[in-house]
Amino acid sequence: MYPYPLLQKNIIVFPLFGEQTQWDPCIFDYSNEDFLNVDPRNIDNMNSYNREHLKNSRKTWWLGWYLENRSHILKGTHIQKQGRIYHLGIDIMPTEALSIFNPLNWEVYERGYEAWDGNYGWYIIIRYTLWWTIFYALYGHLSYESLNTQSIIPQGESIGKLGNTSENGNWFLHLHLQIFTGEDIDIWKNRGYCWAEDVPNMKYICPDPNFLVRY
Repeated sequence: MYPYPLLQKNIIVFPLFGEQTQWDPCIFDYSNEDFLNVDPRNIDNMNSYNREHLKNSRKTWWLGWYLENRSHILKGTHIQKQGRIYHLGIDIMPTEALSIFNPLNWEVYERGYEAWDGNYGWYIIIRYTLWWTIFYALYGHLSYESLNTQSIIPQGESIGKLGNTSENGNWFLHLHLQIFTGEDIDIWKNRGYCWAEDVPNMKYICPDPNFLVRY
């Protein structure tokens, strides 16, 4: 089941990008009408759009929604053509894209690379254990040179840094964070999006990652 122990205030969750992500985020809604005028596959325009909205919000980081309809942002990708348009993670981007820190202490389950436009690029999956609960977190769109190669990454230590367009699946600069309960993980670990009919079951397979981001 999902890691409910994280709800307890006495469990310390290290901020993913350090102090930058300790405060209220700017919430990005990639299904709003304003965004529909942006070409999602023009990465320079996307980065400019994100930076401008973050600057206007006067906040230090932005967050993109779990289970958001991403039909526009996926335009032209194989994912959109398959009809998998519901976002199974959350997207995070701070003002200064420095190291991503491990929020809890545990072991690396898998490192890998997903090619193709719209995929993860370089990613790490970490297996966490909190008392009786085991769950997994995928950190996607990373840079190869920065990947932590240890089998166990202590809490607060760098997992890696954000990757550029050439190595992150042809995305704008951001972190994709996705949680797995462990059920069917080998099927879903390479799916950052699902079909509409899958949405009701996602709380059992890929639940909302917001519990791992204290804000």
